[in-house]
Amino acid sequence: FLKWCHRNRTNREQCELVSITPLANLENGFGEFPKDPELANFDPDDRKFVAVAHKHPEKPPILQAVDSQWLDFREALGEHEVKVEFICEEDIHRLRGST
Repeated sequence: FLKWCHRNRTNREQCELVSITPLANLENGFGEFPKDPELANFDPDDRKFVAVAHKHPEKPPILQAVDSQWLDFREALGEHEVKVEFICEEDIHRLRGST
């Protein structure tokens, strides 16, 4: 997958580049990250993914595999048209000990 990404990152038929604006303060991380108190504790390292999805005109979903912390923010992100799709949601809940 990484090889495909590297090879196609500039292929406009396969990938679409979205520019986001880094901010000097770490409050939001990126200008395109939703300004919402419900997202104040969202992982700063993952904010770039939200910023890209939020800025893109088609609002593509973010695919999440194993990070259970995204579950805590699913509803708040949805309020800003950022959809998170969990690839293995049952496993995430099981590993987290929730249902």
